Amino acid sequence: MWKCLGLGVVFLLFLENGECYRRGRKPTVYEHTYYEEEGNKFLCLVLGLCAYFPSSQTKSNMKVIYKWSYLEYEYNTETERRAAIDSEEFIPGKGTPIDVNVFYGHHPSEKKMFVTIPRFQKGVPFSVGTVTNRTRNGNPIIAPFPSWDWYRNVEACGPRRIVSVYRIAIDRCGRLWVLDNGVVLDKKVCQPQILAFDVRTGRLAYRHELSKDITTDVTLMVTIMADVRDSCDDVFIYSADCQGNTIYVTDVNNDVSWAAKDKTMYPWPPYGTYNILGQNEGSGSPQFCNIA
Repeated sequence: MWKCLGLGVVFLLFLENGECYRRGRKPTVYEHTYYEEEGNKFLCLVLGLCAYFPSSQTKSNMKVIYKWSYLEYEYNTETERRAAIDSEEFIPGKGTPIDVNVFYGHHPSEKKMFVTIPRFQKGVPFSVGTVTNRTRNGNPIIAPFPSWDWYRNVEACGPRRIVSVYRIAIDRCGRLWVLDNGVVLDKKVCQPQILAFDVRTGRLAYRHELSKDITTDVTLMVTIMADVRDSCDDVFIYSADCQGNTIYVTDVNNDVSWAAKDKTMYPWPPYGTYNILGQNEGSGSPQFCNIA
């Protein structure tokens, strides 16, 4: 028998002897996989979709770490929360977590779990958060990272802003890399930017805004990879634009970016159209951007 997990509920699960991101080697404390001597356990995020596993393994190999019936965000007071709901800054039931990264550090007290909630829906008050141990109606409360200040008045496109984020990355130097695409709903609000924060303190370590000379009106940055080389100062960032079919390369040390484009970055035409209940959708449509 096969069981469908996660319908209408978001689960964070540990899979033993399974694979979520990678396998075959022991990760460092900075990476978002988890290792134990008696077997590999991988942190997986099931986003309200069906994940199928044999029922015999499900009972013995899965442990629910966090679950939500809907996302709860941290506010300083109940009055602030109610005002956010009244203004539709926060709409209960809205918001879909896309990415999860865990920083384990060298001591259990340093552990932090980061989640991203892109603002392609109305009612999402912030886009990067940490999962707290506090709950509301059984839902773990997510706190804004690094602070609320980064999500206020983002339309001004100031240097201290985070607009909307699909994916993040934690490197071996203890930095959280954030790829802010600058898009709210389907409107481009600000230029995309790359941010790096100290995981422990939340202090900004690096900021780079991509130039209008290399991006386009349809640019939608979704995926980021940090390539740390000989030292923590020698870093290249690779960012994927799923609508522009482009990879952006950022040389952090020299603070410069360029765009790489090739026919291999486009969808393969024979598999570029989906037919759902008689309606065709092209892979170039925003809803079919590959954000894996």
